[in-house]
Amino acid sequence: MVAISVAVEEFFHYGERWCHYRSSVEPMKMEGWQFFQQSGSYHSYASLSDAYPLFGANVEERMKHDLDADINEVAKENEVDRDKQ
Repeated sequence: MVAISVAVEEFFHYGERWCHYRSSVEPMKMEGWQFFQQSGSYHSYASLSDAYPLFGANVEERMKHDLDADINEVAKENEVDRDKQ
């Protein structure tokens, strides 16, 4: 059973995926809470609708950063796979 579990983990990389997911989700949650509480970079705005353009830009920037990291990771994995062959 342990060998099968290790093989499945090695194949699907669930641990790495979970770590990546958490490192992506937590900053997005913090950004959302700062927006709704009008704290951090949103403290100077009178209303949420005034702060929304900044919130949208910040979220898009975080998503772009995560996408760039994903693309770099896939490129590294492909390079390692080619080196193994």
